[in-house]
Amino acid sequence: MQETPETGAHGWQSVPAPARWLGIAGLVPFFLGAGLLLAPPGGLPLEKVLGATLVYGVAILSFLGGVAWGAAMVRGERTLGPYLMAVLPSLVGWGTLLFVFPLQQPFVLALAFGLLWLVDRHHVAMGRFPQPYYMLRTVLTIGVVISLIASGFAVLPA
Repeated sequence: MQETPETGAHGWQSVPAPARWLGIAGLVPFFLGAGLLLAPPGGLPLEKVLGATLVYGVAILSFLGGVAWGAAMVRGERTLGPYLMAVLPSLVGWGTLLFVFPLQQPFVLALAFGLLWLVDRHHVAMGRFPQPYYMLRTVLTIGVVISLIASGFAVLPA
């Protein structure tokens, strides 16, 4: 069987344990935000919960851009393209908070995470990112996208 980004040589176990556990822990604010929005306790300002969830999402999106920047530096990239692509997640996140209607923001961020996952998948296929990174990104992206979409539906007017 040929190795692909989906199958990998060793699957989930190929991801270093600290990266696995810290990555999964990084999902907690996403799931907590979605949970509080879906089943809000009385008196909790939902706009504050949504805002905190979105700001955290933008921070993580920016972090992923930083990963791409660092990888381009390690590879010794000398062209503009890889660095521009690394800055794009931060700009998309910032623009989402600034220009997108608030009730659409969770959906736009979910789309941004999904599109960035596709970019990272391409990087893995080209040998620019290691296979374990792709395994981790896949699991975490699924969690992030599901929680952001749940948050988005939770705040839509009935």
